[in-house]
Amino acid sequence: MNSKILNIFLIFLLLFVVFQKPQNSISTDNTSPISIQTQKKEISLGKTVSVNLKNNTEKPIAFNFECPKPQLQAFKIQNGEETLLNAETKLDCSKNSISSKYRTIVKANSQNKIDLEFHSNQLFKELGTYKLKAQYSLNGESYNLESNEFEIVQVGFFRKIWLNLFYRPIYNALIGIISLVPGQNLGISIIVLTLLIRILLFHPNQKAIDGQKKMQLIQPKLEAIRKKHKDNQQIMAMETMKVWQEAKVNPFSSCLPMLIQFPILISIFYVVQAGINPDKQIFLYEFLTNIRLEDIQTQLFGLLDMTERNQFVLPVIVGLLQMIQLKLNLPKKDKKDLTQNESVQQNMVYFMPALIAVFTASLPSGVGIYWATTTIFAIGQQIYTNKKHS
Repeated sequence: MNSKILNIFLIFLLLFVVFQKPQNSISTDNTSPISIQTQKKEISLGKTVSVNLKNNTEKPIAFNFECPKPQLQAFKIQNGEETLLNAETKLDCSKNSISSKYRTIVKANSQNKIDLEFHSNQLFKELGTYKLKAQYSLNGESYNLESNEFEIVQVGFFRKIWLNLFYRPIYNALIGIISLVPGQNLGISIIVLTLLIRILLFHPNQKAIDGQKKMQLIQPKLEAIRKKHKDNQQIMAMETMKVWQEAKVNPFSSCLPMLIQFPILISIFYVVQAGINPDKQIFLYEFLTNIRLEDIQTQLFGLLDMTERNQFVLPVIVGLLQMIQLKLNLPKKDKKDLTQNESVQQNMVYFMPALIAVFTASLPSGVGIYWATTTIFAIGQQIYTNKKHS
């Protein structure tokens, strides 16, 4: 399987995860001007609690919550009694990436999603039944908002594996590197972590790239076989297998190494995206719990804040780097001599970098720095491979 196809699949998977809009499975109360409902009735321990804030009026309503407090009050329900929960979260409310979570304008007869991403793990750290409440004034009248009851349930089997084998080790590795880097700089630590992971994955990735390069070299023979035996699928398959054996190529040899990397790459993406969200501190190993996340320096060389979006310069840089990597991976042929598969790859040289640039612009700069670092490493590895097979 072509590694670029797998890369495309990974990109679309991440885009789907980041931009998906979960469907609200709970009916809302339209009798009040404003209503709040959790998106799910059962939420796994450690996952962010998300709420739909619905405007049932004919005019837009602006909501401004008080940072750094939770946007909504959380209550635990036990034996019929409600207990107010507290979350002591230290946030820099001057940062747009944080303050924007506390402001929202809900259009008429519409709803917006609110994520309690800075407080969920502190408020809902135990299994049980919970409820959210808030007070709001509209046109001189006060309203008491109350959500449905919801359950915090045990983590599922596959999520537990992902958390314990991939997410937590990588998250703790990042925090550990931050504690060792001078100035506790988040940006430099992201670069170091990315390079370490790329070095660890060098051998399986190199095996996949070598397999892909060998497939490129025998493509002319395979194309000739397809044309010669296009009316006889059995002979075509036999001749194709013979070419693979002579070239000592397994067309599926690149699949397994790439599939092994997927959970690691997705985990590092989520770790970098979360940055230094203090609510994630529950995932720290005990020997790292003394590190104060609020002391971590988020500015990289005084130019980029890793927790804020950079919508112009960084996306362009990442897009150009991706284009260089893709060009290095293409066979050097005239357009008229390209196979159908190679023509598709030629077109992807421009589509993929544009897609990744948009993707980078929509996320914190830390993700862009991760993407730029891993692409630079991939460029070096591709140059090495091209010379090896030249």
